[in-house]
Amino acid sequence: MEKYFGLIIANKEKVLYVSEPFLQEICSGAKPCCVHPDDCLDLSRIINPASFTVRLKKPEENYYTKYFFKSFPFSDFFVVCFAPARESAASEPTIGDIFGSFPDTLLLIDSEGKLVDCKIPNGMVLDMPWRKHVGKNVSEILPSNIAETFLQAIGKSIFTGRTIVYEYSLDNDQREKHFEARLSRLSNKHVLVLVRNVGEKKNLLDQLSKQVEKYKTFFTHAPEPYLVLSFPDRKIIHVSAEFTDLFGYSEAEMEERTPEELELWVSDAEKKKYLSMLAKDGVVSNFETLLYNKSRDAFPVLVSSQVVQVNEDKRYLTLIRDVSSQKLSQMKLEESEKRHRKLVEGIGTPIFVHDGDKFLFYNKEFLDFIGLSGQEVEKVNLYDLILPELRAEFAFKVKRAFLGDTSVSRSDMRFVCGDNKIKDTRTNIVGGNYGGKMCAYVSISDLTSLIEARDALVETNEFLNALVASTEDIVLAMDENGKCVFVKMKPDWAGNDRGLFLGKDIEVIFGAGKSLDEFKAMVSNVAETGIPGEFAGCFKILDKEVWLNARCSPFKGPKGNIIGTVSLIKDITASLVERRKILEEQNRLDLIIANISDIVFEVRNGFLSYVSPNCVKVLGKGVGEFLGRSATEFISVWKALRIQRSGRDAEFMVKLVDSDNLERVFEIKLSHIGGSYIGIARDITDSVQKEEAKRAFLGSVAHELRNPLTVISGFSELLEGMVQNNPNALEVVRMIREAALREQRHVDDLVSFGVTKPRYSFKLIDAHGFFIGLQTKLKILFEESLNPMQRKTGASFTIGIDEHLKGRNIKVETGSIEEAFGNLLINAIKYCREERPLEIKLEAKCEGETLLVSFADNGIGIPKSKQNFIFKPFYQVNPIGDLKNGMGMGLSIVKMHVESHGGSVSFSSSEGAGATFFIRLPLLS
Repeated sequence: MEKYFGLIIANKEKVLYVSEPFLQEICSGAKPCCVHPDDCLDLSRIINPASFTVRLKKPEENYYTKYFFKSFPFSDFFVVCFAPARESAASEPTIGDIFGSFPDTLLLIDSEGKLVDCKIPNGMVLDMPWRKHVGKNVSEILPSNIAETFLQAIGKSIFTGRTIVYEYSLDNDQREKHFEARLSRLSNKHVLVLVRNVGEKKNLLDQLSKQVEKYKTFFTHAPEPYLVLSFPDRKIIHVSAEFTDLFGYSEAEMEERTPEELELWVSDAEKKKYLSMLAKDGVVSNFETLLYNKSRDAFPVLVSSQVVQVNEDKRYLTLIRDVSSQKLSQMKLEESEKRHRKLVEGIGTPIFVHDGDKFLFYNKEFLDFIGLSGQEVEKVNLYDLILPELRAEFAFKVKRAFLGDTSVSRSDMRFVCGDNKIKDTRTNIVGGNYGGKMCAYVSISDLTSLIEARDALVETNEFLNALVASTEDIVLAMDENGKCVFVKMKPDWAGNDRGLFLGKDIEVIFGAGKSLDEFKAMVSNVAETGIPGEFAGCFKILDKEVWLNARCSPFKGPKGNIIGTVSLIKDITASLVERRKILEEQNRLDLIIANISDIVFEVRNGFLSYVSPNCVKVLGKGVGEFLGRSATEFISVWKALRIQRSGRDAEFMVKLVDSDNLERVFEIKLSHIGGSYIGIARDITDSVQKEEAKRAFLGSVAHELRNPLTVISGFSELLEGMVQNNPNALEVVRMIREAALREQRHVDDLVSFGVTKPRYSFKLIDAHGFFIGLQTKLKILFEESLNPMQRKTGASFTIGIDEHLKGRNIKVETGSIEEAFGNLLINAIKYCREERPLEIKLEAKCEGETLLVSFADNGIGIPKSKQNFIFKPFYQVNPIGDLKNGMGMGLSIVKMHVESHGGSVSFSSSEGAGATFFIRLPLLS
């Protein structure tokens, strides 16, 4: 009879136990979804002693199977066995058949441990004769240690409602047998115990354990790095010793961690690709990638993985093979192949293979050497490439190679190249197999350039010998033992026969002393290290005490080893004497600078690089407070740029604060010398203060004079109208008015040069347009200022304006600049020559970034003795009694206005030849 499928236990109130999971729903009283819609499986049918059939469907099946159910009482419970019904069964199975087919012993035990009832299947290997002990307590039936555990399990099952599994062993017929008891609560007073013989299972597990141990031993000591991962979470379960050695992790460090958590993968993209292949196919073979070890060193590996079945579980079995050595070997092999390929194709030596009829192989270097293309080479006869007188020798050696002579035959040959140029060569010919046929392998060393170089070397040596003979320096060559092998002294030294020193030590040549010891050490170091050296010192040669500067270099032999030294030695005695003189002059200059009251300084690349020490005496500040400071800390950036761009000398004033925090005024004169500016700063604070006091006084005096002159001028104008009919009186009145107006202008000049310089209101205007407007005003002033004699002699005033000034701007205060040009015009009219017509010419033009205005006249000129004073206030060129002269303020005002605009004024003149004034103002784009 076949084994029945399952077991159901119930009482009259509910189903207590179902062995098969797909029927678990009947415990809740609901109709299981696995029951056919036309059938019924409920509590009333289950506890009915009559047998019945029900069609059931397992979850993994898509069809219904008829099952036979049979119930029988078991104390206060009902035990129902069910199994698939056989269509051919002639009659229903008996209860004996049912229990005979059931594999377990059923025990009903109450909460006190008393055996209430038992059912034992046929052929069951019993642990105990349970039928004889019905009504007894478990403690009376089983050994004390097993009984105690049984009673604890009974109480625990009733209390918790869970199934308790307990394994125990009993000695039966001197053989140990193993059993498993499963205790399930049926009610608050009873438990159902299923006792099963698990001896066979135990034996299988023991065998399996032994196999696992063997497997572990093999796995641990496997010669390849293996690891076993759990499925599907990929946690490390076991690794081989080779794996731990390869990656540097201990088993404890890797246990229950994934390879991803250990960050073994170098490339995240390759890791994803590998996992994708493993998930798709369940196996990956020789996946090449890079992995990190514990020290984070990457190395190439081949990863092979497969999903394997271990008992009821799946595992990932992974083999990792380190291919670093293979990769290295492969790289070396590839390099070797490339190297050998280059030996043939890119060695730099012309090579070809010939079989007597045609060229079988030739490299690019051969084509370059012979000067022919590949197609031309394949058509040419080999022997036609050799000079006629050498063809027989060449043909003999080539034919020997065809016959299998594998010895290398060397000879000097001359090839006739494509451009009919004859080339000298050293040719190596050897026989060898090419495509299964004996051929001649020919390599060619082109000696043409070498022979040319040899000839050039001969010429060079002759040139060097002539150069050494003609040089005034000392040339000294020493061998590795410190002996002189060549020497050449200065031609003008007496007794300079080189034979005196050949084979001698350095001491014999240079004499003893400290300098000699240092020179010997330098020469020895050059000979040992091959690093050139240099030394300067005082020596005694041929009874002459001289200062020498020596530069020593190693001299190498044909094999590249150092075989001596060569020193080029220069006599610097005269240079040192000159240097001492320069130092003496420098000390004298420093002494002069230290004793003058002015401060001398140097500006290099925009920064102060030198300041004379007397800045302490003048300002009470040390040199360190000025060195390294930018020039723009003392003058404006605009002025600094203008000075730099002009590249000319400059004069200006700056204000500095001394150590007492008092402001002092300095006059600066800059001279551009080489790549820097040398400046002299003179303290003119006292002069400025005196000048300001004088200006204040003059301004006060001018103010007091202006009022009476205004009255005289006004009344003279009234009198002029009253005496129109009296010519004599009219002439006198006009003289009074002209004198008053003249003095009025003198007073205005004093006011302009008053207490302080005037305040300017600058505007940015077009330079060309400014001079167009100025032209009209100056023409009017010219006409009004001429006297009758000048008008009669035909005085002229011309103005030229450069068209390039269009679009260029100047920043000016128009009134003051117009006054400056007006003063120049009045001066030119005043100082004209009476014997010739007056000529005045004004020209304005663009000179780089500067507006240049020249104002020329043909007047009396300025005597050389007075040219240094004409810009000083109140200075007059002619004697003071001359009426045509004013107060000597005109040019001072011109200079004041121009310099206030950032410009400069200069002149050129000679007595009797007129004067030309130059005004320069900065142009802006």
